Amino acid sequence: MKLTPRQGKDMTVAAMRQNKIVLHVSLVIFMVISQLTAKEYYVTQKETINNAIYKAQPGDVIIVKDGVYKETIDFDEKKSVTIKAAGNKVIITGVKNGMVIDNCSNIVVDGFKIQGVSGRGIFIVNSDSITIKNCEISNTGDLGILTGFCNYLLIENNEVHDTRESHGIYVSNSGDWPIVRNNYCHDNSDAGIQLNADKNMGGDGIITNALIENNVICGNNTDSPEAFALNLDGVQNSVIRNNFLCDNFGGSIVLFKIDAAEGSKSNLVSGNTVYYSQGQDFPNQVALSIVDGSAGCLIRGNVFATDGPSAIELAADIAGTVVSDNNIFYNSKTADNIVEVTDTKAMDGKSGYWRHYALENNVRGKIYDLNAWQKFSSQDKASNVVDEININAEKYISNWKKMRNK
Repeated sequence: MKLTPRQGKDMTVAAMRQNKIVLHVSLVIFMVISQLTAKEYYVTQKETINNAIYKAQPGDVIIVKDGVYKETIDFDEKKSVTIKAAGNKVIITGVKNGMVIDNCSNIVVDGFKIQGVSGRGIFIVNSDSITIKNCEISNTGDLGILTGFCNYLLIENNEVHDTRESHGIYVSNSGDWPIVRNNYCHDNSDAGIQLNADKNMGGDGIITNALIENNVICGNNTDSPEAFALNLDGVQNSVIRNNFLCDNFGGSIVLFKIDAAEGSKSNLVSGNTVYYSQGQDFPNQVALSIVDGSAGCLIRGNVFATDGPSAIELAADIAGTVVSDNNIFYNSKTADNIVEVTDTKAMDGKSGYWRHYALENNVRGKIYDLNAWQKFSSQDKASNVVDEININAEKYISNWKKMRNK
């Protein structure tokens, strides 16, 4: 029988629908079987966590009792395994890296304390759908949490602090759909949170569809005051919302390009609060910097309280692409320093992320007060400069801890 083009199309669509149904049913059957056959493994200090991981099959749950475990927890090509602390005193220490998750999928890590390791707290690479939650990572020799080439990450409700040589949470390389939310990142030597889509390591050099929300980021950049506390390099079509940044020794939020294929374009920056305590010596008090071709961003409903040279810094080549409104600005020294439009790369030939020349030589771009900025750009028509502001940093931190302990 000869088919008409329409009949052939209908049969193709029908076949595709049937294949989807078969795939869905197969997935449901697999999940049901996994649940029926899933085991729970209980680990005490008399045993090793790695032995339980070695035995675990998809769907299994490993429950670790309180104690000090001096071993690197090594997931290698594991799928659909959950490992969680039974109490709040499961401590990993005395090793180079606390956990390594390599070439895995659907792994959940819940409730561990990783302290004083000489390298990285948790290292995740070439893995998808990994969840790290309710952990505390502190005093690491290198990064707190590092990921590379990972899609669909969920990093939530963690406290990451006092890294000695690098960032708190670092999502690197070309992984898409990461969620970093409800984390408390403080007193790290570099950034509290950094997303960097490094094109030199392979992949497309872009991170897309990231969600960075409800994080408390305070007191970071102790060794890098020329940098920023929340860094987004090559992050596009993403949302940065409802974060609280306080008294970071560097700037606060930066959208830029240094290693990525392109700048951090088409992002929403909304509902964030940036605060620097009055009278403190924070040399780089820029609340938000958008530079290096990071065009098409929307800045809406933020509170920027800074005594620095400007609340918002925009590179001249992208200033006309930014949409900004409904923001609140506060500066105890002068209300005139609202937006700075500058060619930051021309200052020292580097990315706008690095501000050495500007800081050391006091080289600034064109600085606008709110009225001048409104006339120049037609932006921030509903934004306001306030004479007083009351921001209680301790309350934000206390609320995070209450949320974490629910």
